[in-house]
Amino acid sequence: MTLAKNETYSTDTRISDLIDMGMVVLGLELGIVSRVVDHIYTIQYSNDVRLIGEQFPLDQTYCSVTLKLPSDNVLAIHHFSVSDYLDHPCYQQFKLETYIGASSIVNGAAYGTLNFSQADVHQNGFPDYEKMFILWLARAIVYVLSQQSSQL
Repeated sequence: MTLAKNETYSTDTRISDLIDMGMVVLGLELGIVSRVVDHIYTIQYSNDVRLIGEQFPLDQTYCSVTLKLPSDNVLAIHHFSVSDYLDHPCYQQFKLETYIGASSIVNGAAYGTLNFSQADVHQNGFPDYEKMFILWLARAIVYVLSQQSSQL
């Protein structure tokens, strides 16, 4: 990408590009960066712009499980209906079979998650390189968000 003089590469564009990259590498349909405040999950960025701003109780999302993991771990489930999470409210409501997500810590505080999902089963599971990739991608998004908050 080449920027014209005085043109900026906005936070929104950077995060959108990172989500798009994740979708291509992982081969999944939906990418989301969430913000969690007071147990409310808000879709802050997504490739599906209709979802941006949608809010859910945190415990109704797969991210409730992701955020319980250490920050260097990934929740990766390629077939929810045969997993230990079959009864999770998110599966019951949205029937998303595939989910991979990592938590985000911005400026030392819990922020939310980066996650990718789809209604179909991810046939090959999630090999270690895809788990490492999502950790890297989450850190790249944290870096962009950190830069934005330091400029405010």
